[in-house]
Amino acid sequence: MITKKKIECFFVLLLFVVMFVFTACVKSKKGKIEGVKTVFDQTINKFTVVQTKMGKEEWKLEAQTAKIDEKEESCIVYKPWVEIYDEGEVVSVLSADKGMICSDTGNMEVEGNVEIHSLVNDIKIRTQKIRWDSKKELIISDDFIEEERENVFITGWGLEATPDLNKIVIKRDIKVRIRGK
Repeated sequence: MITKKKIECFFVLLLFVVMFVFTACVKSKKGKIEGVKTVFDQTINKFTVVQTKMGKEEWKLEAQTAKIDEKEESCIVYKPWVEIYDEGEVVSVLSADKGMICSDTGNMEVEGNVEIHSLVNDIKIRTQKIRWDSKKELIISDDFIEEERENVFITGWGLEATPDLNKIVIKRDIKVRIRGK
């Protein structure tokens, strides 16, 4: 026989199950700089981190300050300076106002006055937001892009590029200006 007490217990249990399911399904903001929280596990000044793959350096990041969130496996960095390597040599450098590193994936996103300078072929890319996809080994952006090389100035929207900027694809609304013409 079902008593009032059993019905109450059933509904309380059901309520806990529903609450658990909804809180377990909340998506993390991992990989997003916006909405940065204010309390972190650690704050480090003069921060340096190196990303390696099979024992070889991919990039080295130095920042004025880093705020580490161990639960989200991420790190917010301020005034990052990144050296990008290929076969042990620095091929490009990147600077920005702030960024975020996901330690579990090796992905990075930077924003605010972003500039990448290829030391191999003297190309500069400027934008407001860019990300490094560690799996694809590509620099990617959906924002407005300015590319400068020798006497050529190119603008457009969206970008996919190799770390050394040897291969650059600007996605749309491309405009080219040649200096002196």
